Formats: sequence, C-alpha cells, structure tokens
Amino acid sequence: MDQFNNLPYDDRPDAEAIHQAAEDSRVKLRTLFAQLIPARIAEIKAGTAPDDSLTRILSLNLPAADHFGMDRVVINVGGLLIGAIETTAEAVVNALAELFARPEALAGARAAAEAGDDAVFDGYVWEALRFSPIVAFMFREAASTITIAQGTDREKVIGKGTVVLPLSLSAMFDPDFVPDPEAFRPDRPFHTYLHFGYGHHECLGRYVGGVMIPEIVKRVLRRPAARPLAPVDMAGTPFPQSYRIGLG
Repeated sequence: MDQFNNLPYDDRPDAEAIHQAAEDSRVKLRTLFAQLIPARIAEIKAGTAPDDSLTRILSLNLPAADHFGMDRVVINVGGLLIGAIETTAEAVVNALAELFARPEALAGARAAAEAGDDAVFDGYVWEALRFSPIVAFMFREAASTITIAQGTDREKVIGKGTVVLPLSLSAMFDPDFVPDPEAFRPDRPFHTYLHFGYGHHECLGRYVGGVMIPEIVKRVLRRPAARPLAPVDMAGTPFPQSYRIGLG
C-alpha cells in the first residue's frame, strides 16, 4: 500500500499511518532476514536447503565485479515479497476480467491454452492488460534538469525536483507507436507493453511475473466452464479483494 499507492499528492488522511505501518514492517523484515539468511547459507553448505528463490540467489556465487552483495540479495528477495503478491493478483484478475468481457478474444485465448501454445496465449494476457493495466502511470521526481522531446513542438524543460507522472496507459495507446491501438491484437510485439516498465527502470519481477501471471490465467481458462459470477470487488482498496469465478 505504501510502496505503490501512498502518493504525496493524494492527500490521504491515513497517509502517515500507512507509511508508519510500512516502516514497522520493514524493521520486522530486516530482522527476519538477519536470522534467515545465515541459517539458509548453513543449509546450502550442508546440502539440506530447500529449492526456492532465496536458495537460488544465495547459490549464485557471482564475481565481486557484479556488485551483487548481501544487500542485493535482501533487495531482490524482499522486493519479490513486497512487490509480487498484490500486483500479481491484480494483474491476473484484470486480465481475466478483460478476457471474459471479450468473447472472441476469450475463445482465442482458450484455444491457445488447450494447444499448449504459450507464446500465443501470453499475447492474449499482455494485450488484455494493455486495456486494463494494474497502474496507469508512474510517480517519479526528476533527479536533474532535463529537456524532453527536444527539437519538437512538444519540447519541455523539466527542472530538478519536479514531480512527473509518466502515463504508461496512454503510451500503450499512442497511435504513433502502436498501430490501430483501439483494436485487441494479441500478436503485438512485447515491446508494445509497459507492464514491467522499460530499460534500466524495468521491474525487478519481470522474469518472475512474466511467467507467473500468464500461467495463473491459463490454469483458470483451461476450465471450460470458468466464468465470472460477480464483478471485481476492490472493497475500497487499490487492490482486488474478491473476484468470484464459477468453475463448474
């Protein structure tokens, strides 16, 4: 809630309480890692460690030149824990709701799922999320003064410290870069989408969510009778709290 939905311009009456709760959780998480990581390293040496993301990261043995020390281990594991639960749930729900609302796309997605054609199926999921992404924009503060769109009639100087909102939703519908943007086309190249950001700001969970989200959606759609029983219920929060689906 604090990481993704406690923005300074929202004037939330509970903004400070949300931030303090997040800080309290961070302290607990650091304490947990201080106990868990040394214990897991000992298990790896003993050959008794479970096969999970923490074990795999600690077993990388990357050279020092990669600057992937214990701080990066904590950032990666903690980042996945904080950023991969609600966001994944929202992406899955949004994709399903969008596909259920589009009978032709739903039929195509189900055919690809039954055929085991993940490349084609994934295209349906990412295209559905283009119409219903988990976030419509990013919140950023300019680290230095810079001129954007230089040399065009849209040229604009952004001063250091300026708050900017890059609109990823509208960018994915920009007709200068996305042909026929209002059409649902699951065969678009992946660079059309900004679900995980772009370039060196790309999401840490790109290679986790990129597999996990379509797989969960696929498991639902492979049930022939799967259908929504009620609209998505956000229950006054930024995240889906309930989405009732019938499977039989």
